[in-house]
Amino acid sequence: MIILSNTLAMKAKNIKQFSFNMQEAKKSADQKKIDDRFSEIIGNIGSCIKQVYLVVNHSGFECTEEIKVHLKHILDESRCIIEQQQVSSQRIANLQKELKLIQSELEKDWHEYFIEETSSINEILKLAQNISNVDVNRIRNNIRCAESWYENNDVKKIETFIRSLSEAKDVINKLELNEDILIFLKKMVDYAATVSDLTEGVLTWLKKEKLENRVKISF
Repeated sequence: MIILSNTLAMKAKNIKQFSFNMQEAKKSADQKKIDDRFSEIIGNIGSCIKQVYLVVNHSGFECTEEIKVHLKHILDESRCIIEQQQVSSQRIANLQKELKLIQSELEKDWHEYFIEETSSINEILKLAQNISNVDVNRIRNNIRCAESWYENNDVKKIETFIRSLSEAKDVINKLELNEDILIFLKKMVDYAATVSDLTEGVLTWLKKEKLENRVKISF
């Protein structure tokens, strides 16, 4: 009887230990999922900061104070979690919420900047596509691709945009397009140019660019 009692007690102890081990294993598995999610959000935050750095330092885009405040807070909170080594689902959710706020503000501000920065350049490039030796359509497409770079966090699109924007400005500067020439080219594209549009400045520019034999004004 004593032997049976001892055996049952041993089995009960083993079952209890097994149950404890299972609970610890579950905790460990759950924590691993949380740690993996935290690693993912940290990676996303890093990508976001790199994107902001690129556009701010190379494209003329400026962050609003609201974005700066959110960036500082999300960095401070991430650093705090790492130093304390205490990550939880709630803290991750808070980071994700703040990151979405940053991305939403970036999307709105970038769209406004993009339109303001590229609309006139794109229009001029469109006019220059038949008179420049450079592949103007390629430049326009590369600029256009960056309009929604934030959708896929595509840093390469920003890098291409910055490079293409600089290239576009070089093309425009080399063509020396003043207002009269731009008006004339716009009318040519719309088949609305007349002899009166051929001012002395326009004629001089056409000769300089060796375009006088390519321009045709018809009734």
